[in-house]
Amino acid sequence: MPVSSTRRLTTATATIALAAAGLVAPAMSANAAPAITLNPTAPVAGSAFTASFTGLTANNTYRLALTGTTAGDKADRAESNTCRGAAPVSATTLSCTLTEAAGGAYELKLLDGNDNTVLAQAVTVRSIVSIPQAAQPSATDGAGTANDAITLTRVPNVTWTIDGGAAVTFPEGVNTQEVRVTPGDPSTDYRVTATAADGHVFEGGSTTWSQTFRLTSAATVPALLPTPTAPVVIDEPGKTNDAVRLTRVENVTWFVNGTEVPWTDNATVKTVPVTHGEGGRVTVTARAAAGRAFPGLHPAYDFVYTYTDERGEPTSTRVAGNGRVETAIEASKKYFPQRTETVYVANALNFPDALSAGPAAARQESPLLLTLPNQASSAVLDEVRRLAPQSIRIVGGTTVVSPEVERQLQQIAPVTRLQGQNRYATAAAVSGTWAKSGTVYVALGLNFPDALSAGSGAAKENAPLLLSDGNGLSGETVAALQSLEPANVKLVGGADVLRASVERQIRDVRPSATITRYAGADRFATSAAVIENVTGRPGDQTTAFLATGLNFPDALSGVPAAHKAKAPLALTLPQCLPASVKTQLDKLPLTAVTRLGGSSVVGDYPLSRGC
Repeated sequence: MPVSSTRRLTTATATIALAAAGLVAPAMSANAAPAITLNPTAPVAGSAFTASFTGLTANNTYRLALTGTTAGDKADRAESNTCRGAAPVSATTLSCTLTEAAGGAYELKLLDGNDNTVLAQAVTVRSIVSIPQAAQPSATDGAGTANDAITLTRVPNVTWTIDGGAAVTFPEGVNTQEVRVTPGDPSTDYRVTATAADGHVFEGGSTTWSQTFRLTSAATVPALLPTPTAPVVIDEPGKTNDAVRLTRVENVTWFVNGTEVPWTDNATVKTVPVTHGEGGRVTVTARAAAGRAFPGLHPAYDFVYTYTDERGEPTSTRVAGNGRVETAIEASKKYFPQRTETVYVANALNFPDALSAGPAAARQESPLLLTLPNQASSAVLDEVRRLAPQSIRIVGGTTVVSPEVERQLQQIAPVTRLQGQNRYATAAAVSGTWAKSGTVYVALGLNFPDALSAGSGAAKENAPLLLSDGNGLSGETVAALQSLEPANVKLVGGADVLRASVERQIRDVRPSATITRYAGADRFATSAAVIENVTGRPGDQTTAFLATGLNFPDALSGVPAAHKAKAPLALTLPQCLPASVKTQLDKLPLTAVTRLGGSSVVGDYPLSRGC
């Protein structure tokens, strides 16, 4: 068998993943002993297999060797081995990919930096056995039953059986056996099976290989049918529209994955939807009618196809202007084509006040426009006029959006200013546009990435966004929580960003509230956490918004726009999709993606390009 014994020679204390392997695993128990898992569990010669280790010691050095079976052998014999060289492991799990061309018995040995064996496990690499074309079975169907036979050829490391009967033996020096059979009336199908010897497999990893023959008892042999026309594979993006197109053949019945395909009276061609099996495999079978066979006396003809599950690249739309102010205008034009009751306006050069403005604008189905602090551009004023609002809300004090800008806007519609002494008080003032709220979001106000993700989540849940300095809550924020009376408070960002003291203070203010934290290892993983738990629910969104996670302006105006489009807003990098974000977007049936900002901030890369 592939694994016969395991020897653990050291213990370890924690877990994570080898950076070079690109894997991250949950933390292990502090007392977990080193352990190994093979995938596949029975490696095959010439095919890659993975050895995964857990329970290692973080920051120790390890290497892996596929050795002979003697205890002192530490020389790696694998043709390829990603862990052949000793290297430090930044955490406590290790994943290695190996390939060995020669079948046989080996040991996998994990060695530490001093070349001491940490763990050893016996493994059998199975050899590939094949049946040459000249050695494949054949059948003879003579008149009646006296001359009906199946001819088998000796193949090393292969045992032949017919219909599950006793193994066919070959006398010494004899390489071919003719096995007589007596078919029933009108015909009998005989299944001939080749079974690989221990330690061997056929190509593809199976231990058996088979063919079926149809022989008759009548004086005439089966009428031979032509080889059926190969089906046409229709492999569309995803799985929903995958199909196979079949051509009707007289005296042939078609099956798709074992299910018979019915035909209407006059149809000659039929398209049949398919459902993938393991690995995307679909088997289409043409079965001959009784008394008939395909060339070689085979009663059936199999076509095996592998369908992909890759989705098509979503249609991409770019919303961008010559700068942040113009990009916000373009987002407003595209996603708010009709007049709105309210327009929100915030400073384009600084993020704190605008962070809380996004969810508030989304709640009122309003765009968020950005302006320079001392004067609103003619383009901004023109967009406000197009929207024809009944009111305009400036977010921030007069130092961030000047009285002159207020005067310009006042000429279009009445202006209300939502402001406080600082960013925390301003966010609290914006939350005052809610009388009560069942949910409140809290994010760090000293930096923008997590708060952008929080704004997207808050918009989805019709919730205000409050800000914290990371250590606690301001008096204005506490008062806002008391006034809003939320049953749920959602923190966005890890404990190193919003510390435990923030959570304790929230519990003091709202003892009965449920506190939830969405966080990841970095800003992109935090964005992914919000998508997974909030904006990507219930999982049927067909559009996603992409905004750079390296700067704030485009994502600020993207919050109400994405909400209007019922789309998650994901933070990304200029030339690729962070792996954590890609994982979440891959779960959605996306047909469209909106990129906020120019190609220098969010490139035209396919969503399949992770990093």
